[in-house]
Amino acid sequence: MNFNSKIIYPVLVIFFLLFTFSLPRINADREIFNSPLQNTNYVFSKHYAETGTLQIPVPYNDLPEDLRIAFTPRDSVQFGGFIEPHSFLFPLMVNGYVYNIVGEFSFEVVMSISSVICLIVLMAIFNQFTDKKNGSVLPIILLGFFPLFYLLSSLTIKPEIQHLMFFLLMTFYVLKLLNRWNSGQFYLALLMGIITILYRYESVFILMFFAIWLIIKRWKEIFISQHILKIILLYLIFVFPFLSLNNELYGSSFRIGYQVYQQIRASISSPQASSSQAFLGLFRFDMNVLFSHFLNYFVKSNFIYSGLISCGYLSLYFFNLGAKQNRLLKSLYLIIGGCFIFLLFIYGGNKINGYNSYIVIPSLLRYLLPLLALLFILASLFLQRIKDKTFLILIIVVLLIINTNTIVNKPGGLYEKSGYTRLHDLRSFVLDNTSVDSIVVVKRYDKILYPDRDVVVLTYLARKGDVIQVEDGFYGKIPSLELFVDKLTILLGYNENVYLFESDDYGYDNRALMNEFQRRGLRAIKIETGDYKLLKIENFR
Repeated sequence: MNFNSKIIYPVLVIFFLLFTFSLPRINADREIFNSPLQNTNYVFSKHYAETGTLQIPVPYNDLPEDLRIAFTPRDSVQFGGFIEPHSFLFPLMVNGYVYNIVGEFSFEVVMSISSVICLIVLMAIFNQFTDKKNGSVLPIILLGFFPLFYLLSSLTIKPEIQHLMFFLLMTFYVLKLLNRWNSGQFYLALLMGIITILYRYESVFILMFFAIWLIIKRWKEIFISQHILKIILLYLIFVFPFLSLNNELYGSSFRIGYQVYQQIRASISSPQASSSQAFLGLFRFDMNVLFSHFLNYFVKSNFIYSGLISCGYLSLYFFNLGAKQNRLLKSLYLIIGGCFIFLLFIYGGNKINGYNSYIVIPSLLRYLLPLLALLFILASLFLQRIKDKTFLILIIVVLLIINTNTIVNKPGGLYEKSGYTRLHDLRSFVLDNTSVDSIVVVKRYDKILYPDRDVVVLTYLARKGDVIQVEDGFYGKIPSLELFVDKLTILLGYNENVYLFESDDYGYDNRALMNEFQRRGLRAIKIETGDYKLLKIENFR
């Protein structure tokens, strides 16, 4: 790895500072998140650091099951009387260990450090395909200013960047092995691959392409007894404990939080597929959705990247590299091509995991981010072949201008996330006007209140046959007005401090809601501060 180019170091420092300070914390006591997944990751990471467990007891565990399940913050699940993670366990545990060593400060910088490592490793991979002694800044710029990567790098408690870091490290060592066998590098590649899968289980789809190609090329070196025994040992050390943990949390070694979540969904409305299909991402496939996603994210929104990648990919045989580089490049070419098409069909046509309208951080691109990062190598090789440096600089400047606009102004960008200040004010309003033992009913603001208050998520109060579809998606399903008030009445029997937060957003007609309260002997006491409103529900008979 030769990084002698003087411009590379300041560029890496600039990226680290940009990632770190793009989304500063809003308040001193805790982070505020616009994403329920970030909040639950934050809560479970700290809980694991403090208690050594990923289980949080369900409040009011003696409630009827159909009401108890409502005490499930979004992007978490309930099982066996505990609130547990909905997402992958390994990142939460790593966050917890780092938190114990460094403190909450670790949540602020670990993403930025991981992002810079991603840039360095990508450059190291790129250097395997070029005869230049000095590293090139091109792959750093292409990945660093890619809007999805940039915004994920400036967010805390999300696993995608660390996942990408270990994936790129694995790729680096796999390519080394394809060039020359080295047992130490083989075990490093294997270890990086295992950690990559533990960060995001669907990575097995990507890694199987790398594994198959490596086995085809190096099967004589791999399939010897000492390697097989060490592979089994690595499995027992890193994978077996998580099978045991899955059994403890979800009742089966091969069951994960996403599958438990599907069962909860099924209790409200019939899912489109079984839990196993949901995990594989093969449900609700629609070719029109696939075409729409491809058009939005690869033609309209990232057209310059797509053009550069396409030119780099299609001009493989025009790079005129040396024999070693050509052999490695063809390996990467085949691996990426097959895997990209495979994942695009699995996730691109999924109505749940993607979006039909543009947003900077869609699930589709998150799944494809590791492959896109490698494709930037091909784009960098193509740019490196442009002899007219003025034209090259013009391309990069235009790319930076477009990306900056996307990062700042597009849906999900920095400007939208500046609304975190409002979330902080909302949270302060609720905490100032409720006691610690209060129950707060919310539609979507559990992300700013949990775990400081016991939250009831409105959707989970609904049941099959008694659902009002307010908007598309799972969280648009709410219970009928009568069922909703029935369950509020039961809650009041357990706790007199029951509040409705932002109830105008629930989907009920406000006058009908007040009339139903009156008919049941309830009253709603309004608490208002500016635009924020709470309703305290009380019995008055």
